[in-house]
Amino acid sequence: MSLRSSSAVRAEPDAPSSSSLSYEIDREMEQMRRLSLPSTHKVVTCKPRPSIVDTAEACGLLDMSPSDLVCDTNKEQHGFRYYHCVLSSAFHSNGSATIFLAKFDANTNLESLDSTKIPAKIFEEVTYPQTELALAVLGLLIYRSDVYDKRVLCLLRDTNPHEEDFSASLEPLKKAANKVRVLHHVQWVPPKEKKENIRLSINAGMRLRVMLCQTRSTDDAPPRKVVYEAKALVDPSWNPFYCMCL
Repeated sequence: MSLRSSSAVRAEPDAPSSSSLSYEIDREMEQMRRLSLPSTHKVVTCKPRPSIVDTAEACGLLDMSPSDLVCDTNKEQHGFRYYHCVLSSAFHSNGSATIFLAKFDANTNLESLDSTKIPAKIFEEVTYPQTELALAVLGLLIYRSDVYDKRVLCLLRDTNPHEEDFSASLEPLKKAANKVRVLHHVQWVPPKEKKENIRLSINAGMRLRVMLCQTRSTDDAPPRKVVYEAKALVDPSWNPFYCMCL
């Protein structure tokens, strides 16, 4: 009688299916994602940066013509001397303002356009005047290193030079100009009326110069020390020690 040997066969575990394997991977990835995120996850969206043309329009450069950049006649070289910088400002609906400094190269092309935001609380806490001439004083002090020994055109857009107290309002600006040693002139260039075709309302020569701008910079607020210095010029009776104690 022949005996048939019997061998025990060990049962192998079933291989995981593709669906269960995918589920495990997704669960591990979700766990890793939760560990990498902070407890309060917020999505921050940034506003697009205004174009150089939009910024130039806001500060009044596109309301000018290239001839406005002529400072005086250079008799020695039988030519013209141009402004190195144009200083201007703009007020906003939320009570804040912005001071702009446009710097031009030897060919009167826009080289750089810098701006400094003036928060509304500065006007409130320091009781700083909300006028273009007062902001021009502040602008000369903010950018003193840039405008030192330069020719600067202070651009006014909303201030009417025919007002009775206009000449008296120029005195603080003269003091600021002497302080930082700049040759300055003040020019009133009211905003031009908008036309249906925006290209027709913008001077082509100035637009071309603006498009050649190389650098831009923005500061969120001026140093308080500079604000106090400007306040003392526009209001000689002001006591700076009162604000320093606040």
